[in-house]
Amino acid sequence: MECLELVGLTKWADHRPYEMSGGQQQRVAIARAVANSPQMIIADEPTGELDSRTATEILGLFQTLVKERHMTMLMATHDSLSDEFVDQVLRLKDGQIMTHEEFLAEEEAERAAQEAALAAAAWVTQRRLSPSKPEPVEAGVAPASTSSASVSSTLLQWLKQRQ
Repeated sequence: MECLELVGLTKWADHRPYEMSGGQQQRVAIARAVANSPQMIIADEPTGELDSRTATEILGLFQTLVKERHMTMLMATHDSLSDEFVDQVLRLKDGQIMTHEEFLAEEEAERAAQEAALAAAAWVTQRRLSPSKPEPVEAGVAPASTSSASVSSTLLQWLKQRQ
């Protein structure tokens, strides 16, 4: 019962899993994991099926376990909300840990590509709505080795010249 109390589910001790919400079921799983007082808990996508409020509660519970019970928590997740609750974030790409600099460079390249796509869509929309006859668009293919950042930069320059 101590573990159910820790996760705030003492009232639900006699209930079946199908009678509980996703967040409550996740808390039961945490209580089971904590029952043997492990030094480490490995959690795979612990907030994947939860709404943001419940996910925040679960991440707060993990944070409490780490601080008060001196446990190590290893969590694999795609949920960036977890970044606010952890001491260290390691990001993986193709099975390798990325450095912080690599992550920032990739994030910047993705942002630039999104901006270029939005600019291209806006230009195409503007041309479609324009009463004048649109100019022919030159087709081109970037080499496979070209980074998305350089492709985005080239596309932005091309769009600026056309306007």
